[in-house]
Amino acid sequence: MKSEVSILIPTYNHVCVEMVQELSTQALQVEGLAFEVLVGDDGSTNRESILKNRRINTFAHCHYIENTINLGRAAIRNQLAKMARYRWLLFVDSDMTICSTQFLKQYLDADPSLSVICGGYKVIGDNAHYKSNLRYRYESKSGKKRELDQRQKSPYQHFSTANFMISRNVMLAHPFDSRLKEYGYEDVLLGKTLQENQVAMAHIHNPVGFEDFEENEDFLKKTEEGIRTLKSFQQDLQGYSRLLGIVHFMERIHLDTIYTILFRSMRAYWRKNLCSASPSLMLFQLYKIGYYFSS
Repeated sequence: MKSEVSILIPTYNHVCVEMVQELSTQALQVEGLAFEVLVGDDGSTNRESILKNRRINTFAHCHYIENTINLGRAAIRNQLAKMARYRWLLFVDSDMTICSTQFLKQYLDADPSLSVICGGYKVIGDNAHYKSNLRYRYESKSGKKRELDQRQKSPYQHFSTANFMISRNVMLAHPFDSRLKEYGYEDVLLGKTLQENQVAMAHIHNPVGFEDFEENEDFLKKTEEGIRTLKSFQQDLQGYSRLLGIVHFMERIHLDTIYTILFRSMRAYWRKNLCSASPSLMLFQLYKIGYYFSS
């Protein structure tokens, strides 16, 4: 069993006091474990969430780090890794839910010869409540791709920042790409870097729960931001993005120009559907392709 761990939680406009309480409770129950919980606030603009998260500083071994500027999803994780004291780093996104009382112990008991261990995540939102939510529909439809057997088939392509443990030495040697300032693909690029450097990685069944789904319009804006990132880093991400494979195929057979014309004429209609109470996942895929060509 691993004897020390730094639990690192990047957050932005999200209250994660409950998550910190749960993880610190689990850590205290492991005899002889040296641990800390570091919450890195990436320049939150929501004053209420900042004030509530300051309570984290009252918990033993827990610290809430406030950044006054937004560093970005890659840089805030690198900052936390540098600040961490212990050999093993456990990254968990603040908008996830700890589903198991054995969550931390499963990571501590995992094969110590592995430098990276990915626990995965699962959708736990109520279908009746979220059925009109585009993010919920998208994540639910993609659920089979996140199952353990699928992740094990191509471990580096299925690397996710939502929930993973990594050796601090490996993290410092192969940090997140700080060129990434906007949303998206920092996990994909790190997975590629780890594969290129032959860093031992494994996936286990130790998921966190995902039940915090933004409104449709907000998710669509976040998706557009991610597509802009994908386009900017397309050479780096070649072979690691299904969307990139589709658009490059369309370019090779000269469908990109006509599709761009179609998208521009249909964009408002497609967007209206995607922001409605009955968003279409098929239109969501078509929208992403068109936005890539038009951005």
